[in-house]
Amino acid sequence: HGRNADKIHSLADLKNSNLKVSIGDMGSGVEANAIALMEKYGLTFTKGSDGAWKSDDIQIQNLSVAKSADAVKDDALDVFFFTSGAPATAITELAAGGNAKNVYMLSLDDSVMEEFIADNKIDGAYDVFAKQTITHAQYDFIPEGKSVNTIGVTATYIVSNSLSEEVVYNLTKALWESKPELLTAHSISSNMNVDRAFSTIGNVPVHPGAAKYYTE
Repeated sequence: HGRNADKIHSLADLKNSNLKVSIGDMGSGVEANAIALMEKYGLTFTKGSDGAWKSDDIQIQNLSVAKSADAVKDDALDVFFFTSGAPATAITELAAGGNAKNVYMLSLDDSVMEEFIADNKIDGAYDVFAKQTITHAQYDFIPEGKSVNTIGVTATYIVSNSLSEEVVYNLTKALWESKPELLTAHSISSNMNVDRAFSTIGNVPVHPGAAKYYTE
């Protein structure tokens, strides 16, 4: 947020900052992830009997991404966490128009991302999260040639085991071999990587049709 652009270069700068920070709706995955990430940067938190997080380092608010963006516009919020496909409408609208603010995204350190991803594996073996790169292609306010390094949530197709091997083989093939077409619909498709497919499926059995395609 422009009002505090000189103060925040890393999540570590939130330590002892007393800045107003939204961590997402109470009880949400956004909230859990925000707390876990900030703890890795040295911030400390306690949870009250009402379930709300408290901290001596920041002023915590529990707002959705849309309400967070509105609060930034009103100079009522300095920082917010959110989980969304990129680009998120609330963010593009915040950074555009007559009420535009000088907004920017913070990169996470490699060591923090790697530790966070390792801490959240399914059965200690399968990744739920992965490193994610956000660029100018998603958000105009990220300069050309620059990128924001953050954490993305992996996505998995779940299909009925009653579907035939042929149908699921063709679905899987269409997904991975239609990347150019998918990119025309959403730039987030640029992060698709078939080499990570097996590592992100977790403890869900792989359908024989999908397994056939990956083996090939």
